[in-house]
Amino acid sequence: GDRKTFNRIVGRQIGVIAAITLLAVAVALTIGCPMLGMLFHADLADSRWSLTVLMIGGGMLALANFLIVVVTVVRKQKYLLPGYIAAALAAKLLSEYFVTSYGVPGASVLYVCLMTLASLFFAVVLLISIRKTDQPEKA
Repeated sequence: GDRKTFNRIVGRQIGVIAAITLLAVAVALTIGCPMLGMLFHADLADSRWSLTVLMIGGGMLALANFLIVVVTVVRKQKYLLPGYIAAALAAKLLSEYFVTSYGVPGASVLYVCLMTLASLFFAVVLLISIRKTDQPEKA
């Protein structure tokens, strides 16, 4: 019933996700490829950009998963399936082009796009749900 506190908690958690994502991106840009290269005994210097993009995609996945939980908490989980279907269709339609045309960098960018699509969809569902509950009922 305390929407103001609820919104503040949700906003704070989104901020935490953003901060952790920025930290992951910074690590990927600086020591990510050298560390993975040592671990896998491979030269990954050319993969720095793809690793960084994948870290951004991981942040978007974390955001999407968090929003899924929040949408479920506000009891609007019946609207989650269309988001999953949209992301799956986009993946099916675009993956062959991105991967065959651009290889790993293309797959990385597509991953970020798909996770962003899912996050945006779930955010819209959440915002619409919150606004509808804020509306006074008509007598």
